[in-house]
Amino acid sequence: GSGIARLVLRNRPHANALSSSMMVDLSEAIDRLEQWDAGAAVVLSGEGGTFCAGAALNDGALSSAEMGALFSGLMSESLTRLRRLPLVSVAAIDGAAIGGGAELATATDWRLLAPGARVQFVQARMGVSTGWGGAGRLAETVGRREALRLLLHSPSLDAAAAVGAGLADAVGGEGEPAAEAAVRLLLEPALKLTRKRHVSGVEVRWELEEELGAAHQYARFLNGGTKSS
Repeated sequence: GSGIARLVLRNRPHANALSSSMMVDLSEAIDRLEQWDAGAAVVLSGEGGTFCAGAALNDGALSSAEMGALFSGLMSESLTRLRRLPLVSVAAIDGAAIGGGAELATATDWRLLAPGARVQFVQARMGVSTGWGGAGRLAETVGRREALRLLLHSPSLDAAAAVGAGLADAVGGEGEPAAEAAVRLLLEPALKLTRKRHVSGVEVRWELEEELGAAHQYARFLNGGTKSS
């Protein structure tokens, strides 16, 4: 069998901002995905109706310049590895993807926004750069000219504007969780899903599907035919 993995960010009191421990968990989850030879796709989403507010600034482990640089390097590496997975990847965005959360969304192949969602690169307003490699991935996705506008003007993009900018690939239905919409609108047509069974875990929920067609092979080909090391 093959399948769809679900990566779910869980830090609801802080809009799913990534703590240092969550950054380590994400890296370890990507380790597992790199070894998941039967897989076809991965959906990245946030719990509680929002996507991600970037780094958790209240995390003491991220407060010093030295540790901040260390974890910034870890996140940059993790998102590069996520981008290179031999899987079709979708960022399913409910609520807000702000700052580092917007960078996180650039690390997947596709992006789907719920009708009320928004994406905003606020780093320039804060006097910082995109520390997780998001600027380069954004330019690859929307082109250099539009990337400069999104980074330097820092507009808050709603779902329609994100589609218009070339950042989002689809908009979910009213009241529909973005992760469910991502499967319905983007993955089902691509993967021709049939029978489903559910397996639950602590950090990663896996939706295992059968008869997924050629998505795994296409993803491997488009990412150079090999898994990242």
